[in-house]
Amino acid sequence: MVDRIRKLVLICLLLKCSCFLIVAQPHDKKNTIEEVFLHLNASEFVVGETVFYSAFVRSEATGKLSDLSKILYFEILDDSNTPIHQAKIGMKGGRGNGDFFLSSELKTGTYQVIAYTRWMKNFKQYFRQPIVVYNPFNVIPEEPSKVNKKEALFFPEGGSLVGGFTNKVAYELTG
Repeated sequence: MVDRIRKLVLICLLLKCSCFLIVAQPHDKKNTIEEVFLHLNASEFVVGETVFYSAFVRSEATGKLSDLSKILYFEILDDSNTPIHQAKIGMKGGRGNGDFFLSSELKTGTYQVIAYTRWMKNFKQYFRQPIVVYNPFNVIPEEPSKVNKKEALFFPEGGSLVGGFTNKVAYELTG
């Protein structure tokens, strides 16, 4: 009986050790690299609109949707790469979606939409897509009025001044 218990304990230990070895095996790098694709409702927006997007995360090796990551990070960056919006999107079966309202405080310009999973940061891979935002409420500074500008123009007779002689010169003063 004691012999059977020893054999059973030994078998259990061997099975447990083999499970640890299987778990500790490194993953195939190609199979674990993820790619993100975002589908946006447009590429040009006016402030006050909402950006709607659908996200897809797939395995680079198999091309199938990936269940590896459960959260997708979504950011909109301005021209100095400062995030103006950040969001986390829950992923289920490699899919997710979200939206973002464009505030009237945004300036007219080109912005970068980026999306990534934390796993993708290991490989420094990000999804990037430029979008253009128009703000019709931005006040464009007007050019100083030419009426306030003082200007003097001289017109010599014959087109040029001649040295040693009396010349006639017409002039025009504005402002």
